[in-house]
Amino acid sequence: MVSLAVLAAAGLAACGGSDSLRPLGDAEVAPPNLVLVVVDTLRRDRLGVYGYEPHTSPEIDRHLGRRGVVVDSAYAQAPWTLPSMISLVTGRSPAEVVRGDYHAYAIPREVPTLAEHLQELGYDTAAFLANPTLRESNGFGRGFTTVETVPASEDSMFLHADHLYGRLVPWLEERVEAQRGGAGAEPFFLYAHFIDPHDPYENPELIHGRSPAHLFYKGKLTGRHIHGLFKGEHRLLDEEADVGHLSALYDAEVRYVDRFVGELFDRLPRKVLANTLVVLTSDHGEELYDHGGWKHGRTLYQEQVHVPLLFRWDGVLPAGRRLRGTARLLDLLPTLVAAARGGADATSPQAVAQELGLPGRNLLPALRGDVPDPALIAYAQHFNSGPLRAAAVAGRRKLIAFDKHARYSPGDPLERYLYGQELERLERLEIYNLKDDPGERVNLARAPEARAEAAAAVERLFPVIHRQLDEQIPGLRVVVRDLVEGSLLRGTVRLSAPPAGFHSYFLGEQDRARLDGSTLHLELHGELGHKGVVVEDPGEALAEITFELDGRPLPPEQIHLASAGDASGLEDEGPRALADLAMTRWPTPEAGDSGGPSVVLWVPAEPVVEASGEVDPEVVKAMKALGYL
Repeated sequence: MVSLAVLAAAGLAACGGSDSLRPLGDAEVAPPNLVLVVVDTLRRDRLGVYGYEPHTSPEIDRHLGRRGVVVDSAYAQAPWTLPSMISLVTGRSPAEVVRGDYHAYAIPREVPTLAEHLQELGYDTAAFLANPTLRESNGFGRGFTTVETVPASEDSMFLHADHLYGRLVPWLEERVEAQRGGAGAEPFFLYAHFIDPHDPYENPELIHGRSPAHLFYKGKLTGRHIHGLFKGEHRLLDEEADVGHLSALYDAEVRYVDRFVGELFDRLPRKVLANTLVVLTSDHGEELYDHGGWKHGRTLYQEQVHVPLLFRWDGVLPAGRRLRGTARLLDLLPTLVAAARGGADATSPQAVAQELGLPGRNLLPALRGDVPDPALIAYAQHFNSGPLRAAAVAGRRKLIAFDKHARYSPGDPLERYLYGQELERLERLEIYNLKDDPGERVNLARAPEARAEAAAAVERLFPVIHRQLDEQIPGLRVVVRDLVEGSLLRGTVRLSAPPAGFHSYFLGEQDRARLDGSTLHLELHGELGHKGVVVEDPGEALAEITFELDGRPLPPEQIHLASAGDASGLEDEGPRALADLAMTRWPTPEAGDSGGPSVVLWVPAEPVVEASGEVDPEVVKAMKALGYL
């Protein structure tokens, strides 16, 4: 058997090796063709390049894994298609651009897309989109000269990879022939979004409803039963056998789309491929009963947000390289725009993003090995119905926060079932060491022996969640941190006028809050994490703040009020204008601070933009076809 190292070395030699890479940022690197392949619902851990042993992805492994750069750890910003892809094609966090009713999620008209940037740079652009929620009407056609979508109907779920491939081939062959003809042909940008392996898990290669690699299954479940399991209409009769069978069907879907990814590469002659940057990723993953559920869109575990990310650009990116560290899908726009400029700003990961006003990074310098691998912090949010859930990842540490005890009334039977299931299987706070526990089985927030590690994760990652939520939730935050288990914090916050109301911000089960006119009363019990309330339309000023911990007054220096982009202790008892409480940086302990619990009050540094956009009937129709409504 040939080792992976030998294959990687062979691929490296075939592409000239890292020592002969073409320099970026000068005339020697022409603007490359760009091919973005998104395989919908593709789990990272089901590809050979990430260590999966079943033979699911030989073409991806061969064309990209051995001849390109594999990003070891990449994250989607949401666990379902619309918010995730909006983030990818705008280069922005979903929190910045999607608000309000999730049926109305669309690319805001004022936010430029990747394709629009590339059109301005002279690219011929085309999108072939097999997911029915990606439509011209919600912005996914902007910037493309050619756009092909599928009908927003249940029939679209049975249009497999062969259908999408057949639609894009004539367009691609025409551009390939033009470039074969010599100088003068425009570079092209092709975005191909395959729907496999989204459920139902069916494709033409199945044998009597079974995977060719798993024919011995004797049960009754088929690939069409996945949605029924998701909705609670079906149940597992033999858990080990049923889950194994459905997992094999999912793998068969991966194997089927992999075949057409290989066909796509075979359509690119060596001369054209020599100046083509290919990126393959997914919008999100898929749960296969990993944490007691199915499909996607409801949780933020690794199987749903940890996605594959692979690059190939012959002679520019070193073949066989693995990029350690963390990357995000929102990093793709600045990366591809930098490539379209011939690799401009080759040694500055921030330059292109800063110019475009984006939060991401140009990954090209790190992909080449010219700068250290990125140690970025990834954020994800469910952006779906039900109480808020958000996650942040930094290296091996991951924090998931669920506003589990927020008031919520499900609006329909499906939502009632899903919400009830989530109340049982999800916790208010979950912390994982992904290096030691990649399957997220041991919640460190519940492990007394891991208290120090869990507390460190909270202090590092909860501020990331706060900053993202500041972009989408208006109102005054009153949040407590470091409240030791067994302790009780009581307090009042009196405002200059009665507010409109308040809502939970990750409150615990025993916590209590009530509003009496202009005075907010809080009773918070000690447990790990940050928690409190958001006061809606709080008026213009704070009139008075008092807190006591276990019956004793909380010292003023442990009550932090945002000020001038930071936070300061409560030094006087006079009124404080809420306009002055805009905090852009989470307060860090001052020198000599003995630690202990503290209360932080702030408002978003920038006004939250109101939700815009009308519900698109075609998107609603597509979401019904996918079974989400």
